Amino acid sequence: VPQGLNNVGNLSGGFYHSLALKENGSVVAWGDNRYGQGDVPAEALTGIVSIAAGAYHNLAMREDGTLVVWGRNHLGQLPLPSRERLGEIQAIATGAHHNMVLRTDGTVYAWGYNQNGQSNVPAALKSVDHPDFVRVTAIEGGALHSLALREDGTLIAWGQKT
Repeated sequence: VPQGLNNVGNLSGGFYHSLALKENGSVVAWGDNRYGQGDVPAEALTGIVSIAAGAYHNLAMREDGTLVVWGRNHLGQLPLPSRERLGEIQAIATGAHHNMVLRTDGTVYAWGYNQNGQSNVPAALKSVDHPDFVRVTAIEGGALHSLALREDGTLIAWGQKT
C-alpha cells in the first residue's frame, strides 16, 4: 500500500496490482505495472465513482457515466464499445480479461475475452423485452465466468462451469 494513502472509499485488486478510489474521486494504483495497469490516466484522477481491476487492466466509471480503461489489451478488454452499445451505466465489473456494465434499465452488457462464454450475456439479461427478463441489481466477474443478481433474488452465472 502506498505510504500516506488515506481517505479511501473503495478498492479493487487485480492479479498483481491494486486500485484505491479515494473519497475525492481520484484513483490510485500500485503493484505490478508491466502492462501499464499502474499508470492511472488523467481521466481517472478526478470524478470517478466506481473502479474494477481485472487481471492486468482496469475499468473506472466517471460521475457522468462514461468509462475509462487502461492496462493490457491482449484479449479485447480495453477498446470501449460505443456509448450506444453501453447505454446508461449504473455499475461496472471486471473478470480477469473481460468487462461488464449494468445499465440503468437493469440489463447487462459485456465485452473482452470470451473463450469460455464469460462475455456471452444470457438473452434474459440483455433485453427488457425478453419474456424471462427480471431486472439485474448487481454484477460481478470471475476469472472465466460472470455473475448477475436479479431483483427477485435469483443468481445467473455464465462462462466456465467447472
